[in-house]
Amino acid sequence: MILLEKSKPSNCIFLHKELYRINSGTFFDVLIADINFMKHYILFGIFMLCSLNATARKYAKPNEQVILSFNITDGHKMVLSKDSSDEYIVFRYGTPGKVEIEYPRKDTSSWSKFRYSFHMHPAMHENDGADFNYVSFYIDKVRYVIFDEWDGESNTNEHGIYLYTGQKQKIKDLKAAPKTVKGSLIELRNSGIEETMEDFE
Repeated sequence: MILLEKSKPSNCIFLHKELYRINSGTFFDVLIADINFMKHYILFGIFMLCSLNATARKYAKPNEQVILSFNITDGHKMVLSKDSSDEYIVFRYGTPGKVEIEYPRKDTSSWSKFRYSFHMHPAMHENDGADFNYVSFYIDKVRYVIFDEWDGESNTNEHGIYLYTGQKQKIKDLKAAPKTVKGSLIELRNSGIEETMEDFE
């Protein structure tokens, strides 16, 4: 800090005083205005953080464990969760700010609405490893298949949702944005969910 002689005010201080006088405010008025502005800025930041946290809670409740979640490349979001005590399993889908689909009812019967299938083999000799996992269910005669696929030959991991109608006629292929994927369907092995080979027939 530079100390200035009281008897000889600097041109800098004089200029500041003139600016404050022109703006009809004293130094302290401007200081208080700056502090109030910062308060609003901080409160706005807190509000945004709370909003993001509230959005996260919509897709996964405090008592739930996320099995698999990701954002679709078109901007939508998918979360498959289960109650931490295995009371239910639930699928949620929608925009980041709004859950548009929640299926099914959150009770013990929800487990019977889902089917799980997987196929895996380790890399051996000339064969490349693979680990394919699927969870399927029906909503309004449309079959949803959440996929979690690792292909050892290309060393790629892909996630998303297949939508089918009729005799396994695919109507949509919703790919996940890779960097948004959290969790894995592998967690459902030996979970008690009904297993099927339907996705490999």
